[in-house]
Amino acid sequence: MHLKVMDINYIKKKYPNEHNSSDRWLTIVVEEIGEIAKAIQDGDINNFVEEVTQSIAALYLMCQDVINSKEIGTPTNSQAV
Repeated sequence: MHLKVMDINYIKKKYPNEHNSSDRWLTIVVEEIGEIAKAIQDGDINNFVEEVTQSIAALYLMCQDVINSKEIGTPTNSQAV
């Protein structure tokens, strides 16, 4: 399994802001991970794999955003990295 460009593009389309606060990114990642839990509950292997790769894509974009902005934290508690 490897991260596909289409998973990254899917996350970018679903959440169009290129820069999000860390707490917003965490909300996005947790929502995607919740979809993994649903796939497990449903016993849907194909959807499980899709949701895992989409969650990885969200985490990747979160890291890229922090690297590019050089800050982490909430809008009121931001710190340079």
